[in-house]
Amino acid sequence: MPRFQYVALDARGQESTGSVEANSANEAIGHLRQAGYFPTGVYEQGKAPAARDGKVKRPRTARIPAPVVATPKRKTGITLFQRQKVKSKVLMIFTRQLATLIDSG
Repeated sequence: MPRFQYVALDARGQESTGSVEANSANEAIGHLRQAGYFPTGVYEQGKAPAARDGKVKRPRTARIPAPVVATPKRKTGITLFQRQKVKSKVLMIFTRQLATLIDSG
């Protein structure tokens, strides 16, 4: 089983590095997430890019994309009152109910 190096953030936001055994990079990411880490870079051990000035450059292909959240589409404007014709029967029922409400106190 291959070994994967990772760079991840813990629940406090502290960056940590280490290695984990998994069959694939996706499986390694799954193990890290189950352990409570938020992986920012995962690559197979021995295939990491060369260090430059003490820093390890992480490959762009191993980056984990942010989760996509579907947002409902909304209309861009708010219309409070629309000018539409009110049917006479609806107006009659409304005025009768309003009169009853006023009479009741």
